[in-house]
Amino acid sequence: MPGHTRSIYSRRQRLGPTRFDNPLADFLDRLPDYFNDYQRNQLALERQQLADKRYDDQQKQQEFANEIALLRQLPESAKAKAMMSSENEDIKELGRISEEEANAFDAMLKPPDPFAPTNELLSYYNSLENNPSVRGNKARLDQVRERQRSVKNSALQAQVQEWYKSNQNNPNAKIILQQSQYDPSGAIKNITSLKDPKERKIIKGRDGYNYYADTKERVLPNVKIPVVDKTATPNAQLEALTNLYNKAFLESKTNPEDEDLQKKLADLEASMARFTGVSLPNNRFGGLNTAPSESTGTRFDIKLDF
Repeated sequence: MPGHTRSIYSRRQRLGPTRFDNPLADFLDRLPDYFNDYQRNQLALERQQLADKRYDDQQKQQEFANEIALLRQLPESAKAKAMMSSENEDIKELGRISEEEANAFDAMLKPPDPFAPTNELLSYYNSLENNPSVRGNKARLDQVRERQRSVKNSALQAQVQEWYKSNQNNPNAKIILQQSQYDPSGAIKNITSLKDPKERKIIKGRDGYNYYADTKERVLPNVKIPVVDKTATPNAQLEALTNLYNKAFLESKTNPEDEDLQKKLADLEASMARFTGVSLPNNRFGGLNTAPSESTGTRFDIKLDF
């Protein structure tokens, strides 16, 4: 037949799985299947791309964490420059900010007048501790306190040098001068111990106690001023002791195990017993409410050791 392809296969065998004799019709029939295959391939490709992106993000996050851990191990003074050299833009920006803050803090550490008196320099650094950029930052607080110690040590070293100029013949003078280079406060204490207490100037404080003029230490620190006026009448003195006893008694009710308070009560009882000439009954559970009648005898000096 004209146009007939000769083949050893029958027409049914030659058509195979196709449904139409025309190839275009067969393609159009399979077109939905082709489109579904394309969609499946696209979904698989997107899943692979998403997995690759997650892996890359995880690697970047790990590198970021490693870099942060390394920065934390660096000293405070080297962190800013290390951060500025980072390839991570966020870390680099933080490094620039830290560098600016560090430069501003270094400027604040320098007082307006480095040669100002010691008390003014200490006042400046005390106010610097409350600065918002310093408060809460342990490293910066340590730097400010180190400057405070340096100012105090410089003042003490100057005192030692002044003492050394007028005491060069002292056999311990050179040793104390050397000690002032690494322990100024200890050198001052040694100078004080070398002085004869009789030669030290004593001044009267507002609280009634005596103090050494050079170190402002108490003279006889264990001695306390009596709280009872010795020039008052015996009845007034006993009344004052009674008021002190009642006050101490109320305190002992809230602190029954306070040994110092119990000793104070015992001392008050002994003082009042010496004053009246009789032993007081154990009346700690009710306090003392009354005082004896006015006495016309001689005045008594009552010594209180509390």
